[in-house]
Amino acid sequence: MVGKRVIRSPRIGMLLFAFAFAVMADPVSSVAYAIEAALRALHGDLGRLVLTMGLVLGIISLVRLNYDQLIRRFPEGGGAVAATGAAFGEGWAFLPLGALIVDFVLTIAISVAAAASAVVAYFPSLAPYRIGIAVILCCFVAALTWFGHIGRSVFATMTVAFVVAAIPVLLLGFLEPHAVGGAPFHGAGDASLLTVLLAFPVGMALATGVEAPSSAIAQLGQLDDRGR
Repeated sequence: MVGKRVIRSPRIGMLLFAFAFAVMADPVSSVAYAIEAALRALHGDLGRLVLTMGLVLGIISLVRLNYDQLIRRFPEGGGAVAATGAAFGEGWAFLPLGALIVDFVLTIAISVAAAASAVVAYFPSLAPYRIGIAVILCCFVAALTWFGHIGRSVFATMTVAFVVAAIPVLLLGFLEPHAVGGAPFHGAGDASLLTVLLAFPVGMALATGVEAPSSAIAQLGQLDDRGR
């Protein structure tokens, strides 16, 4: 047993790198596109964006506290689905499972749309092919999942590259900020609250980053429950 651990130990570092940053790609990328999508839904109103994301972060904080307990109770993975099934029976597990499916579909839709918009921003001539670009990007990401740890390593490398590229962009934004006015909004007083409520589910795409580790932890089959 000891010898087996010694043989596996050189691979643990690469395994953790591939796993941690591949899973981290979910919340990191969500920060990149979910806030932008919420801002678009708010017609560029930064004031209402602060309120919207405040609500989102409040919900995510509650969800995170719950998942802290779930990961300790179910280190073999499964997240909310496993917990609900164990507590109330297998039939009830379909309730959080359905919610997660809706959540992930929303996240994928927003992410590929944001990626396509970024490509079009660099190459405006591709604007008529926006939907096709989004479909190709979605297929590319799906194809990487077929390659197991190799695909995870690619996701991990892309995540690290994104973080490295984001740092100078953020620094430039702080050092040389540009005043950007929000688009005018017309309507009754309660329309502002309605807009926030409509932008809220878009911003909740950030929440998938909380579910991802608890579901994906089962992929670390090389480690025991305590190691996970």
